[in-house]
Parts: sequence; structure tokens; C-alpha cells
Amino acid sequence: MGYRVKCIALDLDRTTLDSRGRLPEENRRAIEQALAAGVRVVVVSGRPFGALPEEIAEIPGLTHAITGNGCGVYHLPTGECLLAFQLERESVKQILALCQGKELGVECTVRGQAFAEQRFWDDPVRFGATEKGAGYIRKTRRPVRDIRGFLLAQDERPDVINLVCRTDEQRLALQEELAQAVPGLYMTSSIERLLEISSAESGKHRALKRLLAEWGILPEETAAFGDGDNEAEMLASVGYGIAMADATDACRRAAGYQTISNNEAGVAYAIRNILWEE
Repeated sequence: MGYRVKCIALDLDRTTLDSRGRLPEENRRAIEQALAAGVRVVVVSGRPFGALPEEIAEIPGLTHAITGNGCGVYHLPTGECLLAFQLERESVKQILALCQGKELGVECTVRGQAFAEQRFWDDPVRFGATEKGAGYIRKTRRPVRDIRGFLLAQDERPDVINLVCRTDEQRLALQEELAQAVPGLYMTSSIERLLEISSAESGKHRALKRLLAEWGILPEETAAFGDGDNEAEMLASVGYGIAMADATDACRRAAGYQTISNNEAGVAYAIRNILWEE
């Protein structure tokens, strides 16, 4: 008896966390049991490092987090950034120029800390965010009056630029426009109307592959959980890709398995019923 895998990669929002953004006790116990059995568990999130929940970061034995859709790898006990991929300055200029005049909510992450344009931070719903999303934005982002000037003046290049659109059609059109105009980007979406832009070297699947190679673990010996388009490549790249019950179509197509919802502790259910081998 034991686990079928040597590593478990966990998306956070709408996957490991419930709809309130909290960690269900069942998920905590299942994660701790897997760690105690010698299974590596790694957080793989679209969140910046500074927005990781304390109740996740403080789980004993949980040592690594992949953040910003794969643009950063952090050592949780010390907060040290082990690996980072940042947008090129010319790419940042081109992205900002293309967005000029468009009614968009603009965010960025610099070295794990998230920032948001003041007018977006003041009223996220006006720019297409949900009421729940607005609370998360104000809690985890620092407001900046002129985000364009802020980005261009930074000594550090940004990890990620996020664009919040009014409709998903606008997001898709903007993504196509950026793909044609700006080389060297990785673009994905964790939720509708949100376009997440980072270096072409990022991506959850790429960061996880690098970490597995460092640990001497094969992708076939790995399970990954997710619910969004930004997890699809990761789920397709491992031996056990597990989609949540309400995952996007792209995520479900990429997964070999499906579990129950995040509000029913679907991660714990899958760890015990799919990954545990009798």
C-alpha cells in the first residue's frame, strides 16, 4: 500500500482552496499525510508569492511554491526566490503601447509583490472584476497612481503583467493582437476576462518540469491538480492530471482524471481515492 506518485502539484484558487479562498481541513490533512509518507507536494499557482495564503505556506514539510504561472520558484520556509523569469523591457513597452487607450484594468508583479493601477484598485468591478475578485485585489495589490510610469521606471523588470478585460471576447482579441505584435510572451488565463502575460520561458508546466528534474522525479510519477486553462498544459504533462468538477473545458480535456469540487475538498478526495494505491 502507498501512493501511486512521488510528487503532487497543487493549484490553489478554485482547486485546493474553497470558494471563500480558505483551505478545507480535509485538504490540509490529506496534504500532511502525503508529505509524511515522503511524497513531494508543491504549490503551483498563478498568484504572486506575496499573495500566497499563510495557511498554505505554513504547512510543515511544504517547501516549494511555483508562482505567477511559472515565472517564479520560491523556497517557502525562507521566502528565497530560487528561479525567476521576467519580461523584457522592450516587451513591456510594446504591451503598454498596445494597451494605451483601451479601458483595461492593469496589474503587475515585481519580485513577487503585486501592484495595481489606482483607478482599477479603487473600483475593480468597473473594469470587469467580480465582487469577490475585488476584495482579493484590494487585499493583495498595492495601488500605483500611474502604472505605466511605474513599470517603465522600475530597475527590476516585471514578472507578470495582468490585463482585466470587460468581456472574454475582448480578452481573446487582445491576446491575438499581442501574439502578433510582441514576440517572446507566454499568455494564459486562470479566469474569464483575465489575460496573464509573462516571459516565454514561464508556464506552470515548464516550471514544474524543472523542479521535477532537480528532484529526480519523472513526470509519469507526478500528479497535478487544476481547474483553469492555465493548468491545462501542466495536467497534460504528468502521469496523473486531475481536473476539478467545475474545471474549464480545456482543463478537463487535458486531464486523465476528474475529482469532486473544491468546496467538497476535491483535492483530498482524489489524493485518497485516485492516488492512494491499495
